[in-house]
Amino acid sequence: MSPELQPCGNRSDVLAKAHINCAIEQGFHSFKWIHSRLDGTTFNCLVNLTGLFIEGSQLILAVGRDISDIEIAQKQISTEASEKQRFKQAFLGEKEKFEKFVDLAPVGIAINSISDGSFEFLNEEFGRITGYSVDELNQMDYWQLTPEKYEKREHEQLELLAKYGQYGPYQKEYIHKNGNVYPVLLSGIKITDSKGETFIWSVVQDIAHQKQSEQQIKTAKEKVDSFALRM
Repeated sequence: MSPELQPCGNRSDVLAKAHINCAIEQGFHSFKWIHSRLDGTTFNCLVNLTGLFIEGSQLILAVGRDISDIEIAQKQISTEASEKQRFKQAFLGEKEKFEKFVDLAPVGIAINSISDGSFEFLNEEFGRITGYSVDELNQMDYWQLTPEKYEKREHEQLELLAKYGQYGPYQKEYIHKNGNVYPVLLSGIKITDSKGETFIWSVVQDIAHQKQSEQQIKTAKEKVDSFALRM
């Protein structure tokens, strides 16, 4: 009922005698075994041997259980666990790359809760633009950076976000940590996480220098026009 050799490479008849002797000495012995079917195929079996004395004779009670399905299931679980771990490692690797990319981005990037405006994520550049550290911003919400005069326009942008899934480009002002206001250009999209919670992913550009340059060009043009009229 056994193939000539077991998976370890030893002969089945030699191993069988060793297992039987172990059951006689210890009273009980359990091990895995390869059994043969009538058609010549084999299957994995868990064998329990119990040594018995009946009317002065040494006997062995053998109970075998086909564990082929169990081992297949274990291999599947092991494979799935390995695949899950591989996917997790790959995800963490890509997540790390993504976070490095975001931190090195030359624009401010922020993710806010759509319900209360609290910051869920932001990069270093966003902190530089606002004057706050990342830790400070994590204790704040979007509205603390927004002058009250923009409240109506902010709600209009939120309506666009709800309707189209995106907003902007949108010019407004931020309140710097030092109390000054300065112009920014924003655009963003709506994102939803695996739990169904909705957030706003915004890209923020400090356009103070751009506005300053525009004003200088406008002033210079006005001077030229004024001089031309006098001529």
